[in-house]
Amino acid sequence: MKNKIRYFLLAFLLFVNSFAFAQVNGSYYSKISDYIHRNYHPDSNALVKSCKGGCLFLKFHINLRGEVSDISFGGDTNSTAFIRKSLIFSLQLLKRDAGLINFLKQSGKTIIQPFIFDYRDACKISEPEVKTGSEYFNAQMDFLGDLNQSMFTSLFNMLKFDGKQLSFVDGVILDPIYDGNVKMN
Repeated sequence: MKNKIRYFLLAFLLFVNSFAFAQVNGSYYSKISDYIHRNYHPDSNALVKSCKGGCLFLKFHINLRGEVSDISFGGDTNSTAFIRKSLIFSLQLLKRDAGLINFLKQSGKTIIQPFIFDYRDACKISEPEVKTGSEYFNAQMDFLGDLNQSMFTSLFNMLKFDGKQLSFVDGVILDPIYDGNVKMN
């Protein structure tokens, strides 16, 4: 009977310890998304000229020296240079958080951060030349069709980083970041 109680206590302590470890890891990983999104500030001139929505996958690693390395992009990488530039800049600011960098350095994991964007400032959908409801509807459907195609292509190329197709990634995929001038529910 005493051995059963000891085994039960040992199993319980191991479970609690692993649960606490997972919670700590989860909070570090969610910090990455928060940090990137908070420091993401794309070029406003490029934003007002953009009529595009899609998804990028930012892949990176923190090496043993605590530097952000192996940065590459997958998904919808066409005509998104201004987005990639701003994401790289915000990613470099992770170095400010020594605790986070130490955690990532020790974990050795590759990180994949999905980034969904929807920038419609330059879209012609609501301009005065659209006179009828059907023309407005058709313009909306054209944009949404392009957005759906872009998202499909992004998911299909999810593991294609900088033109190289991977069959798998041993790492962590974070919760997506959304940025755009259309509010998500």
